[in-house]
Amino acid sequence: MIEKKPKYITQRIGPNGVAYQADFRKKGLDRIRQTFSTLAEAERFIEECENRHREEKARVFDPFISLPPSGNFKDELLQTTLALFKKSDSFLPRHAFIIPTVLKHVGMVTIGNLGAHWIRSHMAKMLKTRVQRREKTYVASTIVGHLKLVKIAINWRAKQLGVPAPEFALDSKVLPVGWDVERARRLEFGEEQALMNELRAYAKRGGENDRVRRYQVRLLVRLAIETGARLQELVKAEWKHLYRSEPQYRVYARHLDRWRIWALHTKAKKARRVPLSPTAILIVRVLKKLADPNDPRVFHRLGKPSSISATFHRIVARAGIDDFRLHDLRHEAIARMVLHPYCYSPNYLMDIVGHAEYKTFRRYLTVRDSEMNDFMRRVRS
Repeated sequence: MIEKKPKYITQRIGPNGVAYQADFRKKGLDRIRQTFSTLAEAERFIEECENRHREEKARVFDPFISLPPSGNFKDELLQTTLALFKKSDSFLPRHAFIIPTVLKHVGMVTIGNLGAHWIRSHMAKMLKTRVQRREKTYVASTIVGHLKLVKIAINWRAKQLGVPAPEFALDSKVLPVGWDVERARRLEFGEEQALMNELRAYAKRGGENDRVRRYQVRLLVRLAIETGARLQELVKAEWKHLYRSEPQYRVYARHLDRWRIWALHTKAKKARRVPLSPTAILIVRVLKKLADPNDPRVFHRLGKPSSISATFHRIVARAGIDDFRLHDLRHEAIARMVLHPYCYSPNYLMDIVGHAEYKTFRRYLTVRDSEMNDFMRRVRS
């Protein structure tokens, strides 16, 4: 018999009578568990743990306690600044993917030495550094993203200490020429067929227990091409977000033909609606047959976006396609939408794919000469 008592305390009745188990748990801390004969002792133990936790938290976030002996912010190591920023409320989930690499490669430089010379030397060093588990080096745009995180951390720390933020200029004077060349990779002639063949073979490999997961990877790739959705939006999609449109707008009377992407699943934290093409509707119908009644997610057998990206990377390599990422499917999808025979307006397409600015939308419009010729031929006819 187990009876719940005050927070962190559980009453247990065993062979030796009544006992009270104090189980103190906090995110990021080791679990502390101890059993007492009276409730008062257990409550006192939890109170002591809470007090120690508050004191430790206050000590860690004291803005001045981590300063070097000189008391000067410019003498603080960049690694220390980044470590403190990692524990702050300003640290965002997207920073978590970048900061391990930044901490690993910035070295023992102090804030006062983060000038133009250091930025140039760090950029040159990283351009020769191999990406972990990849057969290539870091590209300039990725390194600039790392440096932007450094700048955010420095400004946060300066504001915390109440001192002026040191200059950390990321401009054309210190960055290499052409660093901001936008990626414009699409599926070339024959690559889509090779990718689909490999996805079909991938879905058939593996044991019976893994068959559904592999099949869902294949369907996710196809749905990405049809909708232009981001990976996290696809992975987090739930069945309650798919619905049938009003009768007068339905393509198929009895099937789900609209997808409302929840705001928390999008990059801009803004909800949007995506009309499903006939092919996308058929994909959703297949996914519905694979659905788990106890799991609300559409792709319930797939894990984190990072693991799916790694799986896609291996599939692309087996298909013999060079330098193609899962996010490039979004470029492919948007380009196809623009070239659609119905000639959708840019504003309508921007609403569908979740672009607030035309400048961002324009980066995805990688149209080949042959496609432009076909498009103009249809317009004139």
